[in-house]
Amino acid sequence: MQKKDYMFFDIECCDGKHICSFGYVICDQNFNLLDKKDILINPEKPFVLGPPGCVARVNLAHKAHEFKNQPKFTFVYPEIKNLIGKQWRMLLGHSIRNDVRFLNQACMKENIEPFNIRTFDTQQYYKDLKRDRNPMSLERIIAELGIHADGLIPHKSCDDAHLAMLVMKEICARYKKTLDDCLIEQGVLVLKGGQNKKRLRLLCDDTQAEKHLANGVEDVGCRHRTD
Repeated sequence: MQKKDYMFFDIECCDGKHICSFGYVICDQNFNLLDKKDILINPEKPFVLGPPGCVARVNLAHKAHEFKNQPKFTFVYPEIKNLIGKQWRMLLGHSIRNDVRFLNQACMKENIEPFNIRTFDTQQYYKDLKRDRNPMSLERIIAELGIHADGLIPHKSCDDAHLAMLVMKEICARYKKTLDDCLIEQGVLVLKGGQNKKRLRLLCDDTQAEKHLANGVEDVGCRHRTD
């Protein structure tokens, strides 16, 4: 049987664009937690979490000096690349397109290889499932679904990733779906790094995905296989 797992990840920034943490959880198809980690990063930029003179809009789980004492992005890049680059791994997250953008901006800043990533956006899926006009914050989704978040800290990357996993677990339980059912139903986004910033919506198998991505194709009308 082919190896397969699912990684939910989340990124926090010191100022809305420079990464200060990369957190993730890895689970199997039954949402059994296999691994969890919060990778703190020195963003090499000041922490600006709200307008000058106002209360911070975001309260990070760690103090600014804790982040500044951590390695820079270039040091943790190989670990992140290894996590993301597993061929059998599906990547998911709440508003994950923004996180991939932050990730690739950091890569381009350091002149290192950006990521071409197959992703599933849990925020978009919940929006489409409810047929809402506007996407909801992770906190609102958690409250609406009645998910218990005891011990999980908002804006701690690994905990936000964990919450996104719990959202999908609750959706699957309520609608009697598997995680793969959701992936097939919604389709998968392939976000292409680099200067062209092409985004590719793929509903095809992995072999076709790599071929289309290499050719820069932006729209494909076939199904994504998850078996």
